[in-house]
Amino acid sequence: MLPAPDTIHACPHCGHNAYRSSFLSGNTFSSRLWSDGYLQAPMLDDAVQVTRCTNCKATYWVQDAPVLERVPYGFFNKYSRTQQESRNFALSEQHALQDDPAPSRPVPPKMEHLDQRGHLEALKELALAPHKDREAYLRLRIWWAHNQPFRNALKPATPTEDAESLANLHGLLALLETSTEKGILLSAGALAALGRYGDARAILAELYAEGFSEEKKRFMQALKAEEGWLVALR
Repeated sequence: MLPAPDTIHACPHCGHNAYRSSFLSGNTFSSRLWSDGYLQAPMLDDAVQVTRCTNCKATYWVQDAPVLERVPYGFFNKYSRTQQESRNFALSEQHALQDDPAPSRPVPPKMEHLDQRGHLEALKELALAPHKDREAYLRLRIWWAHNQPFRNALKPATPTEDAESLANLHGLLALLETSTEKGILLSAGALAALGRYGDARAILAELYAEGFSEEKKRFMQALKAEEGWLVALR
């Protein structure tokens, strides 16, 4: 992966700072794609899009948080290793880092991804200012979190039954665009998770992208056998 500079942001609620790491490029070597669209890819960046402020505890979107400063990638890791006893950038001459520009404000915490509870909280807050893309992002990650226990289970996942997960799946389905390969795959997975295997097969049949031929075949076989809807496609 090719790293990009870290960015320091201000919480839009209280102004407290946090930094986000990101990468300019990555690759899908050693990746694993699941039928719910989840991609396990150690060499592909999953930059934080929505997070929780460590100060006021409110959730916020990184896009809404002003960028205060850009810092060379790796500065914070190097700083924490060499200055663990200090929590600000006002380093003494004795302990000053060499060959690194010193940011002008205290060392902020690193942005972290929300857990399932945090995504649910952010989804409720989004109702006050609806945003289709953000809603789809949250609902997809809520679904992924629900599916995690089944990914390496010996038994296949059974159709979703709990009310909260059902409501989330129906909400996600309404947002998906079946004009794209990703939208078709996610729609098929969500329909199968609802026990609608026939509808899932019909949607998946529309996936014509040459790069997905083996994945489509593997998923279709599982859907025809109704063996479960969470399938490792590659």
